[in-house]
Amino acid sequence: RQHKVVLFLPNPSDNIMASSNEAKWEVLYWPSTVGRGEMVKLIFEDQGVPYTLPIEEDDDKAWTKSPALVQFLQNQDGKLPYVLAPPILRRGDFIIFQAPAILRYLGKELGLLPDSPEDQVYADSLMETVTDLIAEGHDAWHPIEKIKGHAEQKKEAEAHFIPLYKEKRLPKFAAFFEKVLERANKGKDSVYLFGEKFTYVDIGLFHVFHGIRFQCPDEYKSLDIPRIRAFVEAVEKRPNIAAYLASERRFAYSNTGPTF
Repeated sequence: RQHKVVLFLPNPSDNIMASSNEAKWEVLYWPSTVGRGEMVKLIFEDQGVPYTLPIEEDDDKAWTKSPALVQFLQNQDGKLPYVLAPPILRRGDFIIFQAPAILRYLGKELGLLPDSPEDQVYADSLMETVTDLIAEGHDAWHPIEKIKGHAEQKKEAEAHFIPLYKEKRLPKFAAFFEKVLERANKGKDSVYLFGEKFTYVDIGLFHVFHGIRFQCPDEYKSLDIPRIRAFVEAVEKRPNIAAYLASERRFAYSNTGPTF
């Protein structure tokens, strides 16, 4: 037997982005996947913003699906914005897609941008680099055909692409972000990419390295990235993030790559 499940933030009061008279934000993404849509969930959860994530699952949670997402993608009505793929953020007729664009918009609306115009531009650059690292991980575990599952290309992935990611690509990106955190927090007690200021880019960086810690635990421990590890620990201890990670709203990792 099937039943619809709507995942939502349980305490939507006193929120600057959604009143009782406004439609709530709807996140459309592949169900049960800790992928790029997870960054949208994380920023909402951290900031206490109500949202819905419509999915369907059977009673024993053996499978899930998102008819709302499929319906949206298959029934776009000839108007703009025309959407290629999720994650999609929707409220009424207002639609955004692509995780970096969504996070930038929410960063502005929620006061999660760096303070200066110059730092805001640099934040954009960092967010694009986070997205590049996410793609590196995805493609290492799905090297032959991106739309197929990891199991269908596991042999090729494990023979060449995953080792290349672990030995070359991950260390390069990790060293870069370690240096950014070092320069941002030198001589300070702060841990974020812009010092004491928590921004939307911190959500992205946490997302990807939290996934790397799960999927590549040996590399995560052995790489010379003490600031990244301290950063991940600090973000996962933020009260709303900690509560979310311990809740049923958080999906489990699929063991098919660091993140999607």
